[in-house]
Amino acid sequence: MDKVKPAPTALTIFGGTGNLTHLKLIPSLYDLDAGGYLPEKFAIISVARKKLSKQEYLDGLRPSVQKNSRSKLDDKSWVEFSKKIDFYCIDFNNEADFSGLKEKLDSLEKEWGVCYNRIFYLATAPSFFPIIFAAAKKHKLNIGCDVDNNPARIVIEKPFGSDLETAKVLNTRLDDVFAESQIYRIDHFLAKEAIQNVLAFRFANEIFEPILNNKYVDHIQITQLEDIGIETRGGYYEESGALRDMIQNHLLQILAITTMSEPKQFNAVGIRAEKVELLKKVKTIAPEDVEKFVVRGQYGPGQINGQKAVGYREEDKVSDHSFTETFVAAKFSIENDTWRGVPIYMKHGKRLQKGLTQITIVFKEAGHTLFNHLPKKPSANVLTFQIKPDEGISIRLVAKKPSLKMEIADVEMEFCYASAFRDPLPDAYERLLLDVMLGDQTLFPHVDEVIRSWEIVDNILKGWEKQEAPKFPNYRAGSWGPKEADELIEKDKRNWLSHELSVCQIHPH
Repeated sequence: MDKVKPAPTALTIFGGTGNLTHLKLIPSLYDLDAGGYLPEKFAIISVARKKLSKQEYLDGLRPSVQKNSRSKLDDKSWVEFSKKIDFYCIDFNNEADFSGLKEKLDSLEKEWGVCYNRIFYLATAPSFFPIIFAAAKKHKLNIGCDVDNNPARIVIEKPFGSDLETAKVLNTRLDDVFAESQIYRIDHFLAKEAIQNVLAFRFANEIFEPILNNKYVDHIQITQLEDIGIETRGGYYEESGALRDMIQNHLLQILAITTMSEPKQFNAVGIRAEKVELLKKVKTIAPEDVEKFVVRGQYGPGQINGQKAVGYREEDKVSDHSFTETFVAAKFSIENDTWRGVPIYMKHGKRLQKGLTQITIVFKEAGHTLFNHLPKKPSANVLTFQIKPDEGISIRLVAKKPSLKMEIADVEMEFCYASAFRDPLPDAYERLLLDVMLGDQTLFPHVDEVIRSWEIVDNILKGWEKQEAPKFPNYRAGSWGPKEADELIEKDKRNWLSHELSVCQIHPH
């Protein structure tokens, strides 16, 4: 990241004592400060319902920063950084508390003698969103110090609604208070270096983009596998499930970036417009066809890396008879001239054999017959973007094996961040927080993307409502998921390539 410093900024975090603030937001802000990216005039106002003194709050934050930041934490740097942090106790149901927050923000303007960025980050449970919207409107927190040139900005974490209808209602309430230009909907996957590298790879290398279409591509796989369970999020996950938690936002966003047309300009307007256009072309699966194109699962007891793992129904705050899915596999298609006929296989699950996030583009098998007489025929070329665990790109090619006779074999050409660039990768939240301060919405989904994603997912939810209750659990913790997910792709004479060795792990660096 170029060191372009934002204007003076005050960042108010609603949910200042929550996990997100401790694990991501404050450590990322500390790293930005250590890297010299924060403006000289900068304040963090952490807001929560807990009654804590500022010192008690800081004492609780320091271990989180020490554990989760990239930068080295020492007494001197922590003292300097903690001077930027204040804590403010608010009862979200008490409007008088919001009045006090407004006075606090106004006093900063007098103290600094400058019109500054006013940013509000909603790191709370979604149930508090409407309350905060209403309070922001009543106390004019949405205006900022310059309504025309520097309006306030609001950052919203997922989930944005729980279905299409609630997403529309939530957006209506949000639109009543903030303009779209003020709204930053977080999808941290879009800020990962490997995801952004998909754009660079596609549109900065002329040798690849001309063959990324239905003439040359056989199919695409988008997989996000986790070996962890739901951890401490049982209450949230019971209401969400895998489809809402990962497919509706993260994986459909990855699909859009992988297959969208080249933007007319590399900015928020250009990129968001192409993503919206692509998502509109994703064919909506009819409720009566969901059983043919979508598989769901829930993990039972098993073993992960030699350690015993309980089943989902034994997790804390989960019903003994829960039918919440922890696994989804689906087959999508794109109805445009570029991708028509190319199936998109998508898979996400928890408590699987390994953690992995990758995009795999499988090309059609060679049309040449020159080597068909050999025992091993040429394999299809495969292009893989790996996002996790080790960021990188690989291309599977066919080459002659060293010998006195003609033999061919698959070979991998790899690019790995760890070996190509020595600098540690910034956390996604560092990039997103800095972009909000700079007023850059490029990596933040537009409301049209969110609504269209819910339209796609809503039909699947309706299809499930018409099906009989699933026979859960239907896969063992530590496996690759339910057998029906393999059947989904195998009936098309294909297989999941995520089961194979990962990029940058084939030949460790």
